[in-house]
Amino acid sequence: MRNYDFIIVIGTVIVLAILGFACLFGIIYAYESAKNIPNWEYSKEYSNYVSTMNKIATPIVVALLILLSLCIPKRVFPRNILNITALVLIGIFGIISILFTYVEGLLVLLVIMLPIQTAVLILTLLKFELKYEKRGYLTQIGSSMIHLGIIVFILNFVALRTATIHLMVFYISMVLICVGSAFTFYTQEIYEQIKKFREI
Repeated sequence: MRNYDFIIVIGTVIVLAILGFACLFGIIYAYESAKNIPNWEYSKEYSNYVSTMNKIATPIVVALLILLSLCIPKRVFPRNILNITALVLIGIFGIISILFTYVEGLLVLLVIMLPIQTAVLILTLLKFELKYEKRGYLTQIGSSMIHLGIIVFILNFVALRTATIHLMVFYISMVLICVGSAFTFYTQEIYEQIKKFREI
């Protein structure tokens, strides 16, 4: 299982790096276009840019969701079920994308994964014995929060871009990711601060 976990971690890092480069390219291209094309945001070039970036980002996001679909249920299910889960999710995404659009395909994946990861976080908070790569209560909570934050973040931009709650959901995702990162990477420092606070 450790080799399996390592492969998932490496895969996630690679996918996030690719997504980062794609975002960087998009930012630079948008900046240069805004300088050189009058009213760029209302031009045909802008529409083409958005369409192209969506096409670039979609397979990367799907890959990230598939990796999350392997990472999240592994807290509860054995490895053979995880492989079946990934294949089922890929199949669902493919069918929905063919019948409708890739946006609906992404939305279905997110709707499936959101309650699963929410349940994982709740069970972790309640100290159920779930499978984690690292030990430590705060570390495990942080890991769950990061996963949930990523799902909420993607869901927000896939389905809620024009909704009135878009900004609020964005902030919720950022709180989950940032607090989760703090719990995961600064566990010892947090415990030390808690200990000092109790001594006061």
